[in-house]
Amino acid sequence: MRRVMRRALIAALALASLAGVALLAGVGGATHGAPTPAVAPAPSSLAKAPTSSTKVVLSTHSHRPSVRISADRPPRTPRPKIVTAKDTTAVATAPAAKKPAAQTPVARAADSGGGSDPTITANPTGSGGGTVSITDNLTPCASPCDASEGDAITITAAPDGDSTFTDWAGGGSCEGQGQSCSFLAGANDEEDDAVFTADPPATYTVTGNSTAGGSVTATSPDGDADCSGDSCTVDSGDDVTLTAKAATGYGFAGWSGDSCSGTDAACDVDDVTSDSTNLATFTATPRYTITGDSAGNGSVTVSSDEPDADCSGDSCTVYEGETVELAATPADRWFVRRR
Repeated sequence: MRRVMRRALIAALALASLAGVALLAGVGGATHGAPTPAVAPAPSSLAKAPTSSTKVVLSTHSHRPSVRISADRPPRTPRPKIVTAKDTTAVATAPAAKKPAAQTPVARAADSGGGSDPTITANPTGSGGGTVSITDNLTPCASPCDASEGDAITITAAPDGDSTFTDWAGGGSCEGQGQSCSFLAGANDEEDDAVFTADPPATYTVTGNSTAGGSVTATSPDGDADCSGDSCTVDSGDDVTLTAKAATGYGFAGWSGDSCSGTDAACDVDDVTSDSTNLATFTATPRYTITGDSAGNGSVTVSSDEPDADCSGDSCTVYEGETVELAATPADRWFVRRR
């Protein structure tokens, strides 16, 4: 009988234990599962009472079932979510850089001294003549040329035909360079002047040679001519005169050569532009003796005004073409009769 009663008690306790487990499962699901439905707040006196649940623990130790009833912990309140700075801090994003608007070119005013817009000046100077030209980035630019710092500048000096380029003056970038000077413009103004030197005038020599029997004398009306004997050295464009003179017993036959011709003794070589060689030709002249004979009582005298005549008494020896004079003088009571 006792055994039957014990078994009934154990069964009752088991049922109670199962009911407690079911209750605990419901409380745990409300705590850890779906959200608890909102309940109107209880009066302050009831709100302070802790919520409890009953646990029934079955123990079969030593085949003696026992029941332990303990107060369960109040249901855990869900922890509030901690919002970190990562969640709430806004990330600042730099706005995309805007493309700069196209700049409108601004006309550059002429600079009067220094700065980023230098003025390049280039002029001819010196005793000679010539021209100077400037290009700014390959574009012709008249002096004074308004350039920009960093521009490629080229200055070219061109001497005239009678001048020579010597050097650059003005203290600019061209000093020490040749006729064509190139450099990059700096920030300051600069001056590059081309120095031209006049070439010395060309000189030419005019010569008058001669054959035997005569000579040639060279003269010039120009005061700076260098004349000596039969030649003159003169500047280009000067004039020279060559004069031929035959020696005794010779006659001038004529000119030949670069500048002279004909039989005139004087040859004018005007506006000399080159060296010139000319030849005066002389030929021997026959000499004749003129004698004055007389018949009867009287005499004959022969004379001549020619400088090279050789006269003595009644005869004269002269060159062909010269003049001789004969004079007859009768004795007393005699007269001259021509026949």
